[in-house]
Amino acid sequence: TVQGPAEHFRSACLPGDLTVLPGVFRPDEAEAVVVPLLRQHADLLVGREVLEIGTGSGLIGLCAGQLGASRVVVTDINPQAVECARRNAETLGLGSVLEARLVPESDPTAYSVVGRNETFDVILSNPPYSLDLDASRDTAVVENGDLGFSTLRGLPDHLRPSGFALLLYKSFFFHNVMVRHARQLSFEVRHQSPDVLSPWETEALFNSYLERFLASQGVEPHAFRFDWRQEDLTLFAPTSPQPLLADYPTGSFPGMIVVRQRTSSPR
Repeated sequence: TVQGPAEHFRSACLPGDLTVLPGVFRPDEAEAVVVPLLRQHADLLVGREVLEIGTGSGLIGLCAGQLGASRVVVTDINPQAVECARRNAETLGLGSVLEARLVPESDPTAYSVVGRNETFDVILSNPPYSLDLDASRDTAVVENGDLGFSTLRGLPDHLRPSGFALLLYKSFFFHNVMVRHARQLSFEVRHQSPDVLSPWETEALFNSYLERFLASQGVEPHAFRFDWRQEDLTLFAPTSPQPLLADYPTGSFPGMIVVRQRTSSPR
């Protein structure tokens, strides 16, 4: 058990404070981007069954329940996060709606604790999206790519034909890779690109290309490297907001991706 004091977090969507246990990612980003979009389109949640992949404190899943979802399943690889989501559901009166499941480290893919024939109307995820191909395992900050791609590849089996997936990837590179892979898999995709290329992903992409460049010029490939901790590698890429779940209303939700089956009728 991770030691330390719990934090209290106030959400515009919930009737009381959210408890964030030690070792659980604080949901500031979800509150700023995902919660407003869900509240704007609350009618798409009423009476629906929802899955949230990588729940953390439980905020997004709890918001779905508060807005009228009939059943919410949330998953996380962090035992503290699963306990946190359960506690918050009970405290906020959503214990009968929300079920929290622990993902085993032996299989951290998106649907490892979802039944083979279990399907949902809405699939939500605000996962760790800093891509690190050398990471030995996923953490609250980074993932090695398995979670993101397995989320998309499992949609035909777990997303009902009339449903949608709502994913937040504010890493400019990983976001656009996810969009292109979803389209490659023949999904209908709407998205708003992030407006910042984070310094750590800039470092990773620069260093990858730098190795090839140095080697091509006869220089030892690791002779020097970019380090985001020592230099400013933040790049800004302003984007125009695009409608996500309906033609109107819209707003600025940088990093959001909406994925639908192409056979479904737009709402």
